[in-house]
Amino acid sequence: VGQAEAAETSVAALLLLLLERGAGDELQGRSRGLLERGDVIAVNKTDGHRSDLAQRTVAEFTAAFSARRSTAAPPPSVLTLSALEGVGIDRLWTEVERRYTELCASGQLELRRQAQRRMELDRRLRAELWRRFLDDGEREQLLAELGQRVARGELLAAEAVHRLVSTVFAPT
Repeated sequence: VGQAEAAETSVAALLLLLLERGAGDELQGRSRGLLERGDVIAVNKTDGHRSDLAQRTVAEFTAAFSARRSTAAPPPSVLTLSALEGVGIDRLWTEVERRYTELCASGQLELRRQAQRRMELDRRLRAELWRRFLDDGEREQLLAELGQRVARGELLAAEAVHRLVSTVFAPT
C-alpha cells in the first residue's frame, strides 16, 4: 500500500480488496491508503478453526469504515469467504454486482471515470514535459549537478528548481 494505489484506482471502475484474516491490526497504518478506496472488502481464509479471527477482522473493518469514511460514499461492504472451500464466492460476486449497480445509479461511476480521465491527462502531460525538459543535454547535466548540491545541503531545492525552470522560461 502506498503510491501504487493511485494506479489501481486510476483505471478501476470498482475496487475489490481481498484480505487475509487477522488483517484488522493493520488498519491503522493503512487507513489512508488503498483500504479507504475499496468498494468491497473480502476477508479470505475463513475456513477451519480460525473462522472466529476472520469474523473479528470483518467486525473491525466494518466499525472502522463506518466511523471514518466520508458521507459522500457509502462504506465498503465487508464480507468473508473461503477460496479453499468455495464458501462465500457467490455472495462476493453478488455484492460486487450490487455495488457496481449502485455506483452507476448514483452517478459515482461517471464521476470516477471523469477523475480518471483527468488523472491520465495530468500523467501524460507531466511525462511529456519532463521528457522535453530533459531533451536538452545541458539541462540534464545541470539537473544532475544541482541535484547533488541539494543532496549535500549546499543548495535549497526551491533555488535549484528556480534555476532549472529559468533555463526554459524567463525568470519571474
